Amino acid sequence: MRDTQNGQVTQPSKLESYRMAWLEAVKENPHIGRTTLERMFQRIYSWLYIYDQQWLQAHLPPRKRRVKFSPQVDWNHRDIKFAAAARQSAQRLQSFPQRPTKVTKTAIASDLGQLRLIQPQKDKLPCTTKALEELAETREEFAIRRIQWASECFREENVYPKRWQLLRQAGIRPDLAEAPQVKEAITVALKSLDPLDPVNIINLLCDS
Repeated sequence: MRDTQNGQVTQPSKLESYRMAWLEAVKENPHIGRTTLERMFQRIYSWLYIYDQQWLQAHLPPRKRRVKFSPQVDWNHRDIKFAAAARQSAQRLQSFPQRPTKVTKTAIASDLGQLRLIQPQKDKLPCTTKALEELAETREEFAIRRIQWASECFREENVYPKRWQLLRQAGIRPDLAEAPQVKEAITVALKSLDPLDPVNIINLLCDS
């Protein structure tokens, strides 16, 4: 800066230097928002904020309006996709070799990683909702699967269990064991393990 009275060059004051630096930063970055500009020129911004806040507030760039982006969701496509994935998930959950766990609507949705989406959007996902209801195991279906699993355990150990041992291994309560479907599954399982059963004797002879 030149002194017009004596023709000598004088340095601007610190306040003027920071003001000029900030105005230049705003001018050279017209498309940058306030927050980004503050980070890029943090030293200048901080000094002015402390010592010249009123001027700084008057020379901040205008706030950028946030544009809300709400993409269109193809719920029909998503519904079909989730319904097919649910069936695969149910099969996968039932095929685990360890002790069976009940396949429920929540278990399937969790396995898909979509529990928080499916539950609140049931109206938009009718096929998925229907598939979950069909795939969820009933009390009897889950009991039968546990009986089959228990019988496999005894078969691997080459043990012919008594009825109560099979029920205990499968975790079947007495009242549930009397349900017609469950009762039949117990009979079939015990018969398949009985070394004296004619069918099993024939199979053993064929294998030998």
